[in-house]
Amino acid sequence: MLNSTLNTYTLPANTNLTRTLKAEIYETGLKYLAVKAYRTQIDLDEEKYKMALQRASLGPITKKDPIKQSSPPDQSHDSSAFYLGYGKNILSEYSSFKFRAAFHDLEQNDAGTVPFSQNNFGAFELRYYSEIKKLSLESFTFLNLISTNPTTPLDRNFSWKVRLDILDQFRPDIELGGGLSFDLVFLKNSRISYFATSRYLKAESPSLKNSIQLGPEILFITRPLATLGLSLQLAYFSEYQKTPYLRFSTKLNYQLEQNFDLQLLANDQKNYQFNFVKNFIF
Repeated sequence: MLNSTLNTYTLPANTNLTRTLKAEIYETGLKYLAVKAYRTQIDLDEEKYKMALQRASLGPITKKDPIKQSSPPDQSHDSSAFYLGYGKNILSEYSSFKFRAAFHDLEQNDAGTVPFSQNNFGAFELRYYSEIKKLSLESFTFLNLISTNPTTPLDRNFSWKVRLDILDQFRPDIELGGGLSFDLVFLKNSRISYFATSRYLKAESPSLKNSIQLGPEILFITRPLATLGLSLQLAYFSEYQKTPYLRFSTKLNYQLEQNFDLQLLANDQKNYQFNFVKNFIF
């Protein structure tokens, strides 16, 4: 432990540590003082100078931490997209067409965007059910945003999500959530988020009551490859005057080229869908 109480910022003389470990402790201490000075706006130049002298006395020992290079913005997909899909649910098999004005799905390659985030605006999906020969508006999305800024030892960041949809029969479906996210050390390019989520869903008919739902939610995102993204969402909702239920959804996105993706998705409503996604400038 650094002896900061005596204003010397040195390790005790009887410390039984290797030179490499001592050097790493001083380097960590310098980083800590830099963060502290920035956050408190207190002048700590003298303390940093004393600690730097102790570190310099040990000579060149430690290696620099590798800096992870992010993908350049010019490798990002275009802003808008249309989706051609085929799926099946409890009603029938169907074909789907979806248009998204902007910008990015959670599972898509995040080159040029905030990692592990979603920004969807102005999207609508049409479905044609072949067995019952019906064309319907599945949903219109005003916005669907997810931010999973991870919590670290230095920053206790807040994660949040907001979604505003209009479903068939012009029923509003509104969802809000907030919580914490963490990067998984044991699994590369993976993040897990914990939300407290609330949802309002208008009933399908006047004889039924509108649904107010509250509950915990877990979101897991992983990108084992630059071209492959997977999300898993699990929420347990306690409905007002209704039976609680478990909501599950998952989506797999594979990037064929910069502006061409393939998607597979499934959820607890027995809805399975395959999409071909083409991104373009709108």
